[in-house]
Amino acid sequence: MADTSTRSPFVILYYTLLFTLLGFGWTIWSIYQVNFQDVVTQNRWSLETTETKEKIVYLDEVLTMSARLAAETGDNRWEIRYNKHVPELEFALKRAMELVPQLSYALGVDDTDTANSKLIKMEKDAFEFVRNSQSNLAKNLLYSAEYERHKEVYANGMLLFHQTMQNAIQRSHDARIQANYIQIIVVSAIAFGIVVAWVNVFFLLRNWRKTLSINQRELEFQKFSLDEHAIVSISDVEGKITYANEKFCRASGYNQMELLGQDHRIVNSREHPPGFFEELWQTIESGKVWRGEIKNEAKDGGYYWVDATIVPFLNEVGNPFQYVAIRTDITERKRVEDYLNLLLQTQTDLISRYSPNGVLNFVNKSYADFFGKETEQLIGTSIFDIMPQNEQTIIQTNLSQAGIDTPTFTTENRLKNSAGKHKTIEWVNHVYFDEGGNITEIQSVGRDVSDIRHAHIRAEAANLAKSSFLSTMSHEIRTPLNGVLGLTQLLKETQLDEDQHRKVNTILSSGQTLLSIVNDVLDMSKIEAGGLELEEKAFSLKEMISTIFSPFQTLADEKGIKLVVTSEIGAENIVKGDSVRLRQILWNLLSNAIKFTVQGHVTLTIGIVDNNKGISNLASGEKDCLFYFFVEDTGAGISADRMDVIFDAFTQEDSSITRTHGGTGLGLSIVKQLTELMGGTINAESELGNGTKFFVYIPFDVPTKTEIDAIALRKSNTTVQTTSSLNVLIAEDNDVNAYIARQFLEKLGHVTRHVENGKLAVEAAQDDWAHVILMDIHMPEMNGIDATKAIRAGNVNSNIPIVGLTADAFAKSHEQFIESGMNDVLTKPFTKQQLADMFCNNGLVERRSARRP
Repeated sequence: MADTSTRSPFVILYYTLLFTLLGFGWTIWSIYQVNFQDVVTQNRWSLETTETKEKIVYLDEVLTMSARLAAETGDNRWEIRYNKHVPELEFALKRAMELVPQLSYALGVDDTDTANSKLIKMEKDAFEFVRNSQSNLAKNLLYSAEYERHKEVYANGMLLFHQTMQNAIQRSHDARIQANYIQIIVVSAIAFGIVVAWVNVFFLLRNWRKTLSINQRELEFQKFSLDEHAIVSISDVEGKITYANEKFCRASGYNQMELLGQDHRIVNSREHPPGFFEELWQTIESGKVWRGEIKNEAKDGGYYWVDATIVPFLNEVGNPFQYVAIRTDITERKRVEDYLNLLLQTQTDLISRYSPNGVLNFVNKSYADFFGKETEQLIGTSIFDIMPQNEQTIIQTNLSQAGIDTPTFTTENRLKNSAGKHKTIEWVNHVYFDEGGNITEIQSVGRDVSDIRHAHIRAEAANLAKSSFLSTMSHEIRTPLNGVLGLTQLLKETQLDEDQHRKVNTILSSGQTLLSIVNDVLDMSKIEAGGLELEEKAFSLKEMISTIFSPFQTLADEKGIKLVVTSEIGAENIVKGDSVRLRQILWNLLSNAIKFTVQGHVTLTIGIVDNNKGISNLASGEKDCLFYFFVEDTGAGISADRMDVIFDAFTQEDSSITRTHGGTGLGLSIVKQLTELMGGTINAESELGNGTKFFVYIPFDVPTKTEIDAIALRKSNTTVQTTSSLNVLIAEDNDVNAYIARQFLEKLGHVTRHVENGKLAVEAAQDDWAHVILMDIHMPEMNGIDATKAIRAGNVNSNIPIVGLTADAFAKSHEQFIESGMNDVLTKPFTKQQLADMFCNNGLVERRSARRP
């Protein structure tokens, strides 16, 4: 079927033009018919004026209705409809202005236009209130006396416009009669104007119909969308259901016939208290919108949750005549919330959420149980009521320092639980912020770490006990070793035959082996405890290598193997680092190499690395230079299946090695850990029966000129020391140790005195005879630490150099000795050379020269 809605306006236009032309011809044919033509023209003009006026009044009512419905429902679609009709109203007003023949007739249109501007302003304010969820303010504005006054001005303006136009038409008719037939041209012009007006009306009509059709489709689409995504129902004032969409039927399990005429008790789950629904009805009966979550029961007995908005529609006197309920199914969301809440409530951790002022918004069951309360009793109370004042300050400080990029901080405090016991709780706090960066809420998760803290304390106590035991064992073993090694060194310097010399060397070697084992055990203990500290001193690599070459050359000669040192560094290679630990690394590697090599050679290669690329596990990024130390032997080698354990503590290639060569299995483990502590790396290559090669890379810093000059000064002091004599006071309660020290010193050309305790040492220091004091730490009457403090506090010889003698090899103990006022510490057992080096390093010869020329 053809669409006649678009064709009928053309038919109207055709007949309008036809009759206008006929009327115009008839007017020309008979002047006496002009009055008739005038009447026709005036009638059409009056009709157009009336239609324009009615359209303006109609559009005004449409805009008012859209604004008020938006205020009632909060639905933004009414605002969209409103915005679509505003241009139509403005066009109609413009058209009305065009219809008036002169400005004096436009008075009513001006009044209407002015009132329209004020109404639009108030309606847009109302829409702003709705968008800000202030529907009550919007309704108050749209039903206010001011609003009604502007509408009255609007209507009166239109009435004045219409009356003015009617009067103008009548006056025009009278004027035309008076002008008689000479106004035919004017009549023709008016006829033409009428045709144009009808064309405009035609287009307006067509556009209006088109817009109406679009709006109808839009409303149908919106209704379809609403039906598909929301549960919608309409009830009368008694609560009887008058409309229910398909989604309501699917959710409830009832069909429309079962729902219509029923009230909403049909889906009442009886899970809400009576006051819940009383408050709901009070709200909507008062004309206000109600929002909330409701648990409903379906026809099959199952439950479903909805997030509901119930909007009352009001009649002209402001009383509700129906209620529209729009609901969203939130059953799945509530299920997830219940699951998450169950997780929170079953957590053993103490979980809470509180506002910035400390008021609790949520606590889980573990939190409430800890304080012996119900969760409901704690909600609304302050967390600051349960913690000490200093903890409150800590939390407030952390909150002030928290930011969007650093929202988490940790605190710890002791709280009394419901059983009256104090528990240590560690809290992980997370701060939540709004878009403006303001704190909205803090979540705290607390865990009882009392057992962990107690275990930590016990572990520290055990570690202290172990350190104390090792310190005692170190003292008890090193003290007799000092006697054995010291007397053996003295005996070796006497006139001995070959057999005696061999026996003395055996005693010395055995003692040194025992000392090496003790040192390895102590070093391993220090490394495991993280208590091994590295020195950062300038030293000459070449000189350090030369000090270990000679002893190993003797061992190599005795076994008939060749020891080769290949150095690519010169005497000018002075570096800054821990020379003692580097010496220990190379000593252990060379010792193992010679130990496990029966024939062939052992080679030590030293050089500087130009480019450290490809060297893995290297932490030398902040060091100035990187050196390599390669130790290669032609010994027994290591089997491939044992290569991965050679650096493990107390582990050797196989158990027969311990029986054949001895050792604790700590050497390579210490080498690896010392290398890594120095920022280096070590690895090995070996083949059973074909020897082993170790690759060591260690970074060092370049010393300053002042540090290099200090090394040169120590060399010159060493030269002077051999020709200088010092007065040395020995404070030692062990006669054997005192005897060894005296023998070493006298062989070095020094003069000695011996006292047996710290008290006597303090008295002897007063006579200003001694240049230096060797002070044993553990002595009767007064120990070495107290004696040193007493000498430093005296008025005579208080600045005399004091060197501590101890069998305690722990660095922390040495630090305590230095803090007591000692200048240096010498660990037992010591050699004559170590004693001489100690005097040189402390500049004692130079000081003596300054005191007594």
